Amino acid sequence: MTFAACEKQKQASAEVGAIPKQILDKATNDINKASELEAERLKATEAEIAP
Repeated sequence: MTFAACEKQKQASAEVGAIPKQILDKATNDINKASELEAERLKATEAEIAP
């Protein structure tokens, strides 16, 4: 009985521990998307300015 409870606690800890990584991964993806959009806007602006 104690072993089963220990396994459940171990699994719960792993799931809770994964949450910060998921948050960081989402933030990293959002930053990368924003950087890509900014690069595209910059290229478009440069294309408009170039003769």
